[in-house]
Amino acid sequence: IPELDRAAAAVARQQRGKVGDSRTVTIAGQKARRYDIAYGSEGKQLIERIAFVLRGKSEYLLLCRYERGGDTEACDGLLTSFKLAAA
Repeated sequence: IPELDRAAAAVARQQRGKVGDSRTVTIAGQKARRYDIAYGSEGKQLIERIAFVLRGKSEYLLLCRYERGGDTEACDGLLTSFKLAAA
């Protein structure tokens, strides 16, 4: 978790934003780490949601963004519909 927290903090710095929420979740039957990074761009306040899904030595990065306070349905759908192929 500390390594993923550092990676999320680095993304937040790149966006000139801040990690607002971090949690461990289950995605595709695997433990995953999810982060919401708040930042501004072109006059809009945005949330970039990233999730790291780890399986063995493979790492999957899921990313979506939405306007702060807006509908999260597309991001929620990405995280719930993601499937891992058979190894």
